[in-house]
Amino acid sequence: MRLDPADFEKIASSDTLKGINFEHKHYRTVYFDGKRHELARHGFELRIRDDGTRRIQTLKSVNGLERGEWETEAASGVPSLDEISGTPAADLIRHCTKLIPVFSLQIDRRSWTVLRDGAAIEVALDTGFLTAGSRSQPIYEVEFELKEGPPKGLFELAEDMTRQFDAPLSFQSKGGRGYNLASGGAFIPPALHLTAALTTKTAFQKIANACLRQFSFYEEDFRATGDAEALHQARIAIRRLRAAFSMFKTVVTGKDADEVREGLKWISDLLGRPRDLDVFVEVELRRIDRQHPGVLGLSALVEKVSSMRRAAHDHLKEALHSVQFRQMLLSLALCIQAGEWTREGAAGPHEPHEQRLIDFARAELGRRLKSVAKGKKAVSGDDALQRHRVRIKAKKLRYMAGFLQSLASGKAYARTMRRLKLLQDHLGMLNDVIAGERLLSQAVSEAQDASVSFAASLVCQYSAVPRKIAKEAAKVHKKLRQSRSFSVSL
Repeated sequence: MRLDPADFEKIASSDTLKGINFEHKHYRTVYFDGKRHELARHGFELRIRDDGTRRIQTLKSVNGLERGEWETEAASGVPSLDEISGTPAADLIRHCTKLIPVFSLQIDRRSWTVLRDGAAIEVALDTGFLTAGSRSQPIYEVEFELKEGPPKGLFELAEDMTRQFDAPLSFQSKGGRGYNLASGGAFIPPALHLTAALTTKTAFQKIANACLRQFSFYEEDFRATGDAEALHQARIAIRRLRAAFSMFKTVVTGKDADEVREGLKWISDLLGRPRDLDVFVEVELRRIDRQHPGVLGLSALVEKVSSMRRAAHDHLKEALHSVQFRQMLLSLALCIQAGEWTREGAAGPHEPHEQRLIDFARAELGRRLKSVAKGKKAVSGDDALQRHRVRIKAKKLRYMAGFLQSLASGKAYARTMRRLKLLQDHLGMLNDVIAGERLLSQAVSEAQDASVSFAASLVCQYSAVPRKIAKEAAKVHKKLRQSRSFSVSL
């Protein structure tokens, strides 16, 4: 949980930690990587931590909530490659031209061990700063880590804290923040990599954790900067999460999973309206305003829609600070890691979560491709709702196929992916026109001004997508119907 400095000492004196002895340490940690951040791009972090009494070299495999760790004593402040030889990152490190310090971390830590529901949970209260060259960033956070026992107690403890403090949940490591600092904000979370040997259970958890980590990364950026692109990427991460829950709906079952699906829709809607207004104001209205300066009512229209945009952003920011939002993220994390669907026998006698991913993926992608292909009349027709449904199916399928990109072989898979993207883009342009008309209608209704109404009619005229876009969508859909099934290429 990322803390406001004003709340920092309140955590230490909270009822949750009252009466429990704590350990106090100071750490200096240096993170190492190749010049191109090869380790980070493949989901690894390599560090040497010095607490004043000993040095520990740690290699971490960062995977959302679960992280693999390989630790060893460090003889010096330079990584020992011999100690990494037996780890999954060994080949990657051998191909790095040279390991160099990327950033450092100074942390003052107080840690408590809390016992709850048969679990031992470490609560670490950290303050300090990250340093990368001339850049620095303060750290104020409390971290919860399950040391042993069932995860239920971990999530209950975190939920207690979310009720007491307005502290955003983060699924980023300090290392992830350090890389973002070192790259000047240009760091991209590592790509998802799946293998054919995975079960559907493990594959879903890897996919969902990667999406959750991506959302956390961009949501934190949006909170700090209000950047429109960060909002856009956070929205995509939630869409990908929804696609993952949809793809594995026969695997991830139970009341808690159904509630999470509803919660993800709620978050998606929260992100959707401000993002739609961002695009409409900055792309559409500003363009027409530049092309037709001085048109009666246009400035008033721009200001009215901009006020709608500000209200949508204010509503989003309020929601991001709500207990409901924090608890939704915790419920999501719990469902991914230890939901009803993970329990032995919960899925029935055939245990679909133990099915091989490769077999599941072939059947699921093939079935969904056929469903998209059946939308010929909807794509070429004038029914906007039916066309929208095909667009959503195509978008979901594209996200799902993207999850499995590391398993794909041959050109057929990539070709089908390109056609899905083209179809999504063309149908998206048609859908944007309708969405824009709705926004304009709301603006005109609220403004009650004839000049604004006149300007809105001009915007509608210039925003109309050429008929050729609909024809192009039909052509792409025809090619998609001719595509070989995804199953051939997996």
